Amino acid sequence: MVDKLTLGKKLVGLLKKRYPGPSPHQERPVLETLLYAICLEDASVEQAETCFARLLSAFHDLNELRVSSITELATVFDGLASADWRAHRVRNVLHYVFEKNFEFAFESLRRKTLELATKQLFKIRDLSPFDRNYTLQSALGTHVIPVDRLMTNAAIWLGLAATGETPEQAAETLKSAVRKADVPVFAHYLRCLAVDPRLVKAFEPGKHASAATADPQTMNERLETLFKEADAAARKAGKKPAPGRAAVRTADGRERPTGGGGSKAGRTRDARGAAPARKRK
Repeated sequence: MVDKLTLGKKLVGLLKKRYPGPSPHQERPVLETLLYAICLEDASVEQAETCFARLLSAFHDLNELRVSSITELATVFDGLASADWRAHRVRNVLHYVFEKNFEFAFESLRRKTLELATKQLFKIRDLSPFDRNYTLQSALGTHVIPVDRLMTNAAIWLGLAATGETPEQAAETLKSAVRKADVPVFAHYLRCLAVDPRLVKAFEPGKHASAATADPQTMNERLETLFKEADAAARKAGKKPAPGRAAVRTADGRERPTGGGGSKAGRTRDARGAAPARKRK
């Protein structure tokens, strides 16, 4: 029997050598956590941070976001796949929260049991399994794994999920490979691997020639081979051989190491939960 918990720890140990670690945890309000999840799905942390900051700064307040058109909202997600679909989900979230509470606050979700919180999130139309699981894990600390499509592809290649599993199914399967306390770190490194531009094609469905190529017992050895091949191809193309741990510049001009967590989103809000007025650029 495969001990996926031990394999999961070994995987994280290998990925730590190649990818930057997550930033210190910064707790967001539940509503902003949900909006950030929409930005993060099938994207890198850096892409998500950029889009999330743009989402909160490009409009006067959350009510203007709520009443904006899909076309207007989609501009926030330039550079990400399915921009219109992300915009649609953002608007659905804001409509649901405002119509239920008559303010842009969703902190009541923290006080619910996992069952009741899950039921409430299912009431928001068109949320993805990743949106729900990311919010449940971040806001309630529950043992759920937020897994999107790209992370599922990588998990299947590793052998930690079965061929053909959906993100929702893979999220359930991966629970056996991760302790509850380790979920944020595991999910961070799996994302780093899944969105690595030099590797993402290798994880696409249909790339596995046989079941043996997705044996979880050999995933670290296969990964090391894949890393070497990707680095060799990068050197041949005159690029840096690995993603590295370069610093990224924040909105205030300071630099910090790349990694998870993201920019601080807990902005001061007025009594109705709306962000302070911002000037349009």
